[in-house]
Amino acid sequence: MTVEIQIEWYTPAGKVRNVPMYSTTIENRYLRTSRTIRGTDHRTVSTKAIAQLEKWAEQEGRQRETAAKQDALERGEAEAAELDAEAREIIDSLRSLLQATLVVDDRIDWDELRDRREPSPFTFAEAAPVAPNATPQVFTPTFERHPPKPWYASFWPGAESTWHEGCAAVDMMNRARAAEAEAANHGEALRCEQVRAAHAASVTAWTQRRDAARQLHEAEVSRFLDERRSHNQRVDAFKAAFEKGVPAAVTEYLRGVFERSDYPECFKVTHSVEFASNGLATVVVEVPTIADFPTTAGYSFVRSKCEVKPVLLKKREHAELYEQAIAQVVLRTMHEIFEADYVPVVREAEVSAFVSYVDPTTGRDARDCKAAVAATRDAFLALNLDRLDPIACVKSLSQSVMVSR
Repeated sequence: MTVEIQIEWYTPAGKVRNVPMYSTTIENRYLRTSRTIRGTDHRTVSTKAIAQLEKWAEQEGRQRETAAKQDALERGEAEAAELDAEAREIIDSLRSLLQATLVVDDRIDWDELRDRREPSPFTFAEAAPVAPNATPQVFTPTFERHPPKPWYASFWPGAESTWHEGCAAVDMMNRARAAEAEAANHGEALRCEQVRAAHAASVTAWTQRRDAARQLHEAEVSRFLDERRSHNQRVDAFKAAFEKGVPAAVTEYLRGVFERSDYPECFKVTHSVEFASNGLATVVVEVPTIADFPTTAGYSFVRSKCEVKPVLLKKREHAELYEQAIAQVVLRTMHEIFEADYVPVVREAEVSAFVSYVDPTTGRDARDCKAAVAATRDAFLALNLDRLDPIACVKSLSQSVMVSR
């Protein structure tokens, strides 16, 4: 199974991206659903698209089978099972936010940023004029022969003169036929000459059009190669600046890392980062509020009522899962910083997680810090992220107390 993936080098504002954006739109006509998947990693976008198509294919298969049975109970149970699986998948993805980044390489692939496209070859759709048949037709006259001389011409009065007159008439007719053939051959030669001249003019015009198209293509190729070279030079300059620890380049590099960080659709986060010349990376992460956090743990089917019923998380479970997700986000962000920084240039990182909401008591915009941690590179890399408790770890690194809302 393959998907067509588009690459975008420019932002909607027309600026050149430091990290290319890949996108693909997939659909399942039977399910009447579509989805656009975007990201800065070609393989991740392709994998997600194929996984979604496979998931839709499975859903389509289940729905077709259920529809064929035309049984309300079976359809209800299938729907409940599907929704339950999706809900559990969502909860599992929230429980494994940290684990998800441990199995991928967070470093930016410089070769992926380079433009390796080749210019298209020259083509000219217009076919060359076909040479016409310019061989002249030859007209050959048919001559009449003199009539035979009568045997009585020598002694019959006037017979010989009559015979001579007949021969003269034949000669006149033959000369007329010869003249007609000569005129026809001459006209045919002129016609063929005109045909050849017209074809030569057509070939000349076609050649000019082809040469003009070739020149335009060569100009486009030259422009393409200049743009590709310029882009790759910018990538090389960006790489060199990052490896030298230039703050602006390191900041932009880390932004690219976070753009590639793939979170569940139900728990979107955004990052803002700044890198200072003293080796400190400061990251502010915007996370969803607990009010926007999933509350459904699964679904069950009530046969007596033939209805699908959501199974909600208990209030305490919901709060604990939210707190765990926040803790995983800050640890994941720290991990992504230090793993992506292969030089390394980042000696220490500070990560703060904030939520923005409308305060119901005042009706005004409010913003709370849910967690703030800091660690040096050596201290953080000494942690075993596969085995630790995210909440306990964050508390040990915390600069402020995590409070669930």
